[in-house]
Amino acid sequence: MSEDFSERKSSVVKKLSLMEDIKNVRENELMKREKEREEEKKHRAKMMAIKENELQIQAAMKEQELQTQRYIKEMEIKAKEREMEKDGQGKGKGDGYANT
Repeated sequence: MSEDFSERKSSVVKKLSLMEDIKNVRENELMKREKEREEEKKHRAKMMAIKENELQIQAAMKEQELQTQRYIKEMEIKAKEREMEKDGQGKGKGDGYANT
């Protein structure tokens, strides 16, 4: 009877040890997955920051391009105005009547 009890005790101890090992493995797996999730979250945050920075740079470049186009257009308009003034002065020297 003592042997039977001893065997059962040994069996129970082995099962408890095995259950403890399984529990530890599961906890380690959970911690590993949590760490991976955190790393992935940090990676996504970095990628989003990089993407946001790229978009800000693109927006600034587009704004600069639009300002340059506006400046060129203004210069073209001023050049045409000067040309028209120049042409108008040359034609406007007389009053349209022949000198008598």
